[in-house]
Amino acid sequence: MAAFFLQKYADQYHKGECVFEKSAVKKLLQYSWPGNIREFQHIIEKSVILSDTKKISAVDVLLGEELQLPKKILDSLNLSDNEKFLIEKAIKHTGGNMSLAAKELGINRSTLYDKIKKYDL
Repeated sequence: MAAFFLQKYADQYHKGECVFEKSAVKKLLQYSWPGNIREFQHIIEKSVILSDTKKISAVDVLLGEELQLPKKILDSLNLSDNEKFLIEKAIKHTGGNMSLAAKELGINRSTLYDKIKKYDL
């Protein structure tokens, strides 16, 4: 089922051919799954959305309490909250390389610096 949902959401979000790393599979197998199949499906979907690569690792699989912060951000329609979250994620993903972070965000570097100042990052 995990492979089915992984490919379904990889296709839906135009991520190409995604695979689970062993660490992700281990994490999924160790979880007690108190919910139903919809919970499982949503976990896989969020993993695909949050992953920066085509390999889903244990870090991308958010279970239980781990879901609280990203769920709050992803469910929020507040533009500033989401913009700040995405800027932080881009900077972290690029290891602090502002040129690459700006490129991933689709903005120029000076705009990125303005937003960093605005959000006090």
